[in-house]
Amino acid sequence: MKKQYKILIVSFFIILLAVGIYVVWKQIKNTSVDVVTKTEADVVNGTLPETSEKNVSSSTETTTNTDDKKTEVTNTTDQKRSITLKKLSDVPVFDFWINQKTGDVFYLSFLGKVYLGKDGEDESVSDQQIQALSSVLETTTGEKALVSFGSPQNSQWGVFDSVDKAWRPLPSNILLATWGKDENQLVVIKRNTSTNSLGFLDITKTPPEFKNIISNFSLQDVRLSFVSPSNLFINELPSPQYNSRAWLLDTKSFSLNTLNSGERDLFFRWSQDKSFVFGFGAYSGFQVFNNTPLSNPSPLPFSTIPQKCTGDFNMIYCFVPQEDGVVLFENYIMNKKYSDDVLYIDDASGYLNKVFVSDLNNGSPIDAKTPRISSAGLYFINKFDGFLYRVSGLINAPTNTDPTDYHD
Repeated sequence: MKKQYKILIVSFFIILLAVGIYVVWKQIKNTSVDVVTKTEADVVNGTLPETSEKNVSSSTETTTNTDDKKTEVTNTTDQKRSITLKKLSDVPVFDFWINQKTGDVFYLSFLGKVYLGKDGEDESVSDQQIQALSSVLETTTGEKALVSFGSPQNSQWGVFDSVDKAWRPLPSNILLATWGKDENQLVVIKRNTSTNSLGFLDITKTPPEFKNIISNFSLQDVRLSFVSPSNLFINELPSPQYNSRAWLLDTKSFSLNTLNSGERDLFFRWSQDKSFVFGFGAYSGFQVFNNTPLSNPSPLPFSTIPQKCTGDFNMIYCFVPQEDGVVLFENYIMNKKYSDDVLYIDDASGYLNKVFVSDLNNGSPIDAKTPRISSAGLYFINKFDGFLYRVSGLINAPTNTDPTDYHD
């Protein structure tokens, strides 16, 4: 009996030990499950980057601008927002414009067909083919676009209405045109029998009604841009072989002021609200001016060309080549060289946001041109493949657009 009693006691302690081990193991297991569950919740709540989105890492660096002021360059400072890049067009794009009221993005193919760019399959808006496209100038609202085509010596002009989705041809004697004070008026150079005339064209009339400003307008090979309330910005086409000039004409007093007396590769592009001008010259380099006259340029710690910049509401968006010496105007115009760009966003507060867009493109380089901004993001054409792209999730993107001014 004593031996059996001992066996029972030993068996009891073995069972008790096993139960204790099991209880401790359950506690450890529950603790591990709690840790995993918390981490997953953090990911869902945005504490950690989601693996389905490609994000730009955050980093800072310090540069010095021409005023010897320190400018902090931040690469995606707001980590709670995800910056993404998407190819938007189905075919290569000649140029595009954005209806700021609806958010619709229209683009012209190289055959002159108009498409409505969407996240899915794009919608064909106009199948009319246009040969030898030259330029596209939209109003600030983006409801209308002015398109030129044909030979430079005999250009033809037409207006595409993004609301009616219809073309309206302009008179065949129009040599050059730009938007005037609103989307119903153009500033044009009209061909006469022996001379050219500068004036306003009312496109609400059928046929369009011409109001003369200067009967004998002798300047040739120029670009025009109307600046409210009554000024006309005129600059000669850029060239690496000769100096181009720029003037400001008051269409009421007829006074003509010289803004630039002559510089090679001289080129200007306005911000979308015409509050400032991007300029470039072989001697002066890249500059940003507060409207006109072209004085007191704002210093920026990077260099690029106007065709890579846009802006609105005191915001500047510029694509800047990463390699030194790439910003050569002739190389860009003639497509002799391509660049891998970095996007800089300047909100005039002394800080720059810096985005490596090629990182968003799986490492493939981005050479951006003719960018335009809307509440949905920053749109541009990538010269490497000719397609239209959109960068979404940018910090400081505008939420609306003032439709009172117009740009080219």
